[in-house]
Amino acid sequence: MLEIKSISTKKNVIWNLTNHFSSLIILLFFFPFLIKYLGASNYGFFIFLGTINGIANIANFGFGEATLRYVALHFSKNEIKKIKDVLTTSLIIYCILGLIVGVSLYFCAPFFTQIIKEKTITNSESTLLIRISIISFLIRFSFGVFPMIPQAFQRYDISSKISMSESLLRIILFIGTIYNGLGLVGLVFSELIIALYYVFINYIVSAYLFKKIYFIGTFSIEILKQISGYSLYAALTQIIGLLWQYSDRLLIGYFIGSAAIAYFSIPQQIIFKVLSFVAAGSSVLFPKFSVDNINEQIKILYKKFTTISLFLTIILFSTIAYVISDFCYIWISPEFAHQSKNIAIILAVSCMVRGAFPIYENLFKGIGKPKYNLYVIIGSSSIIVILDLILIPMLGLKGAGIAYLISPIIGVLTIYLIYKKIFKESIIEPIILYVLPLIIGYFGLIFFFYISTFFTFKPSWILIICKSIIFATFIFFSLWFYIKLIVKSKYHFILSNYFSDFQFTKLKNILIKK
Repeated sequence: MLEIKSISTKKNVIWNLTNHFSSLIILLFFFPFLIKYLGASNYGFFIFLGTINGIANIANFGFGEATLRYVALHFSKNEIKKIKDVLTTSLIIYCILGLIVGVSLYFCAPFFTQIIKEKTITNSESTLLIRISIISFLIRFSFGVFPMIPQAFQRYDISSKISMSESLLRIILFIGTIYNGLGLVGLVFSELIIALYYVFINYIVSAYLFKKIYFIGTFSIEILKQISGYSLYAALTQIIGLLWQYSDRLLIGYFIGSAAIAYFSIPQQIIFKVLSFVAAGSSVLFPKFSVDNINEQIKILYKKFTTISLFLTIILFSTIAYVISDFCYIWISPEFAHQSKNIAIILAVSCMVRGAFPIYENLFKGIGKPKYNLYVIIGSSSIIVILDLILIPMLGLKGAGIAYLISPIIGVLTIYLIYKKIFKESIIEPIILYVLPLIIGYFGLIFFFYISTFFTFKPSWILIICKSIIFATFIFFSLWFYIKLIVKSKYHFILSNYFSDFQFTKLKNILIKK
């Protein structure tokens, strides 16, 4: 019998959030450090290497999500032999796919070298670095089943600790590489070492969980059919998602140059890391939404958490948009801030509405309609890729930002369809709960940008902190007064427990007494 000490859902969420938060802090530390010692062009090429590996993950074909699902299913039934058979079958699939894709990319390295318009290294050097990076991908991908085991056993504390230890190793290697003058080559070889560590530590942890070093089962055609059948929608969603996620970087590198990749991707990664941190907490809704029929309780849960999550991203990303130019000025350099200012603001503004989206993603999974998520991804991805192809050659980095700014229209349309087709309710409610608060956030941001034109201060950390606090407080209380106005209406049942949902009841009582 396999006996794994489980932890509560709350602790899993906390560990998941901790992992996201720590990775955000590391990014904030490393970006200025690497830009300073490598230069924007070299670091942009390093990001380009990661982009190639990211696109190569298309070879996953949804088998990762399917493997996770079936390992978790058999674990809940304590079917140890089936768990081992699933892992073995998946491991063989991963090794075959990884080898095919890895070898193909290895020989295509000279082609990728030609994609970047401007770079500070020779074609032969870039080809060599691409091939080393592809070897790192091959190692990670081929043994990608092992990291799924702690997650399938609901031990996100373990998977989070592994992830954070990997980040710590990356910090040590990158700093050592830079200070020893190894530059871009050193970073690429560091990633190779980290890939080896990644496989080794995940295997050791998996062996610990199974209490046996050798825990491999047998290859099963039946399991292969199960995994393949489940992975269809997940594969299509993943493939399309990866294409739009990385297409902008490839197009920017081709039409503008490697330095522009850094100007775009650094604020993008920071902003989307904050967004993923916000979305991480909504994953606990998946099992709560797992019902055969939509009932009133599910509707209330969806509306309440969509409203809360949206209000949170309105406050967070409007504040980020307001101060990010000053932040980049001090964080990296005045020149970097000048180059990335507009794209950073546009990306932050585009995320103000995205807090409403993770909730419906979990709703679709819970009610057994993952194909709806696929449709959403296809729609938003098509908008981004098409607009990137049109606007990047015309407007440069601004074109990529505009594509991100327009793409959330698909998410807005999805919410509309949820109310009309699934909830069978009026669209007046989402307009009141979601659209009007968003407009408040937009107008608040425009107002503060206008006020800022009358004052000229040299950026400083104190100024950024003060501006953030003042602006965030203004937006918070603007939304708060809006809540107070509509609380008297029929939407009281959604917003009445706004504080208690986050265990702020005592704070609310204190404020009321005062």
